[in-house]
Formats: sequence, C-alpha cells, structure tokens
Amino acid sequence: MWLVNTTLLPQCLTPNDAFSNFGFRANKYGGAAWEPELYMKGIFLMRGLGVEVNTRVLQADGKRIHVNTAAILKSAALAGRGHSVSLELEYSAGETSYATIAGLGPITEVRKAGSVVAWTDNLDTAQEGWKTNAEGLLLLKLKHDEQRVKVSVTKK
Repeated sequence: MWLVNTTLLPQCLTPNDAFSNFGFRANKYGGAAWEPELYMKGIFLMRGLGVEVNTRVLQADGKRIHVNTAAILKSAALAGRGHSVSLELEYSAGETSYATIAGLGPITEVRKAGSVVAWTDNLDTAQEGWKTNAEGLLLLKLKHDEQRVKVSVTKK
C-alpha cells in the first residue's frame, strides 16, 4: 500500500494531480490505478477498430442530417431527397454499437442487413432496437452479428 502525506507536497504533486496526467487515477488507498478505458482503447486499436465517436453531417435540399456513432462509419448517404439514410458501420463482431441520427424526422422503418429492426420503448432492456426521444433524435442499438453491417433508415 502506498500512502502520501499530501500536506507536505506542493499542490501540483498531490497523487491525484501527478498521476492524472499520465492516465492514472488515485484509488481509495491513495495509490495509482489504470483507467479501464485506456486498456480498451489499446485493444480496439490493435484490432483495427475505432475508439472515438464518428460524426457525419449529410445535406440534401437544404436539410442537415447528423449521424453520430462509436462504430467506424464506413459510409453514410442520403437517398430519396433526404427521406432515407443508409449507413455502413464497422464494430467488433458479437458486440453492440449505438448510433444517433438527428434531423431526419418521424421514422417509419429501420433495417439492418435487410431485416427489420424492431422499435422499442426501452433500449436498456432490448438486445437490439430503435426509438426516438422527445426531441425527435433517433437512437439506434445494433447487435453486430458480423463486423460490418449495413443499416437503412426510412422516414414517413
């Protein structure tokens, strides 16, 4: 166990400050511990997967559609004069990715790899699904059966 009397150290050298600059955080015993996020970023990077949020802004007929996802956004395109969006997402096979789409409007149908994705009112309990929040933001939860999946969203 590692203990430091922080009253004797300058403020810039207290354990929390000194270690936070190097990806450490102080644990309850006063020592340093690694952030789990740092492990996962390294693992994802070694597997050739993205670790940051991908954002695209699609425009058609003066309309802006914003797409955000933690999956690698291989392609994103508008079709039908801005009435549908098609995405190609890449994420670890067997894992679940999330995406948001803003500005599309009321949604009629979401498809993944040609199959209809069911609407759900609770994404926390659903294994896969979609819903819109009160502001009209489309929230997608997608299980990746394969590393790369094609998703299409059609509005009313």
